[in-house]
Amino acid sequence: WNDVYRERYDVLEKHLGGRKGSILDVGSGPGLFLANGANRGWSAKGVEPSLEAARYSKQELGLDVENIFLNEDTALSLGQFDVFHMGEVLEHLSDPAGMLKIAHSLISPGGLLTLIVPNDFNPFQLILRDHVGMEPWWVAPPHHLNYFSHESLRKLVERVGFEVVHMESTFP
Repeated sequence: WNDVYRERYDVLEKHLGGRKGSILDVGSGPGLFLANGANRGWSAKGVEPSLEAARYSKQELGLDVENIFLNEDTALSLGQFDVFHMGEVLEHLSDPAGMLKIAHSLISPGGLLTLIVPNDFNPFQLILRDHVGMEPWWVAPPHHLNYFSHESLRKLVERVGFEVVHMESTFP
């Protein structure tokens, strides 16, 4: 994971003109992504609804993590960030567009939104659907409420006012 996180920060720094900045990681879990950023010189803050994960982040890793759910009310006290990061969170939300609007309000001018979502529906499933007549299936119901393709994710972020500057897939 350290290699993955290093590459992610490399991309962020490239799009920020080579500089490190402030980052808000929403759904920061145990804080490993944030710790990588802090070790690189980023001003790193996390928001994590799991008490256990937030406690670990703070006590074991010494990170600035708040044990809250991000919403319009809690966002008011957080400030502005150069990067708003959500790794594998958007697929769990009943209102992903609403969360992206909150993100938009927390990003400094010229800042970045980073989203990581699973690609549970893949070419193997398309082949089975199109050539064998199988019904589409999903890998992680009922925990995932939303599924995104490159196209659907692009349309969503553009609809709430973002411009896509980088997009990649790890699988398939």
